[in-house]
Amino acid sequence: MRLSFGFASVALGLTLGAAALPGCSAVDTDVYLIPSNPSSPGLGEAKTRPDAIRMRRGQLAIEYSPDLDRVTFFGVHNGPNLLHTIELDREPASDGSYTFFGGGYSWIAPQRGEHGWRSESGESQDWPPDPSIDAGPSRIVGRTPLGVVAENPVSREGLREEKSIGLSSPHSASIEFQLTNTSDETLRRATWINTAIRPNARIALRMRDDGEVAQLYSSDEGAVELLSSILGPTDDQGWAIVDLRKATFDGGIKVYTDGPAEIAVWVPNPEWLQTEGFWMHRSLKTPLTVEQRSELRALGEGPVAIYLNPGLGLFEAELYGPVVDLEPGATAASTEVWTVYRASSPRSFLMRESRLLPREKPGFFEKH
Repeated sequence: MRLSFGFASVALGLTLGAAALPGCSAVDTDVYLIPSNPSSPGLGEAKTRPDAIRMRRGQLAIEYSPDLDRVTFFGVHNGPNLLHTIELDREPASDGSYTFFGGGYSWIAPQRGEHGWRSESGESQDWPPDPSIDAGPSRIVGRTPLGVVAENPVSREGLREEKSIGLSSPHSASIEFQLTNTSDETLRRATWINTAIRPNARIALRMRDDGEVAQLYSSDEGAVELLSSILGPTDDQGWAIVDLRKATFDGGIKVYTDGPAEIAVWVPNPEWLQTEGFWMHRSLKTPLTVEQRSELRALGEGPVAIYLNPGLGLFEAELYGPVVDLEPGATAASTEVWTVYRASSPRSFLMRESRLLPREKPGFFEKH
């Protein structure tokens, strides 16, 4: 697999463009590198964890922790983290039990059923996840100034994850998630990426697109009704807003939509003077067909899902890639694009080109 991050290429197992890492230099008209800390693995000093790799392009920054196998920061470099994280100074439990860190993390779908998760003994087990697909740890096998390629240990089912995470523009990131089947059996699976959400954020669900109306569904009894109680009307852009501040019910619910594979989260930031908040929009680079969405639903999943557990303060936005029958040795991949818009309020029409993060001029980094 060969991957590209704007101006440099990475081949798995190789690190290219290393000569550009030290110091601060202009790589092209859009990209300016932060002076590197020689003892740090990233181009700039990471803010979330000592092992995290921090990349920056214009105003946008992203951090990835191989020890936790997740994106631990995404957003404006001196603004709020658009991902919700919890106590990142901890380490994964040594006994393999689940620890919630938040951030942006990849799992393998489906979670339940014939093709679902397995225990160490090979029995069906829908919780907790196999540590190899949740917290790794991963191994960095490729680097550029704008991206990393990470490889996970082989899962209990014989699947290996490879992820390329990088800044594809001054206002967006690209997350390519590849699965390789190392087992001797054909496996029916799909990629699945979660992002944890702040309790005071808003979630935008695409409920109408080009005349198509999305449907809500869930295997949790009463979940659709509970979500509908905090879901606003569908606006002129086809989005409906979930106000997490109004989520006061007991327990957790997971609700899917069968619409396009995209979701957005608005994060408030009234203390930052330049703007009052941001939209983080996530979408699959290659949209799912109607048939692919139906295949996900038949597998017990869907193109888009949200998990809400107000009592735990745990909220997640989830996107799924297409279902694939992976033969032994075969690979399949999907790519998500994460885009940031400046937004003074959680109104969906602010997700437009004029609200994209602007490029910064040379010299800005040294002054801020």
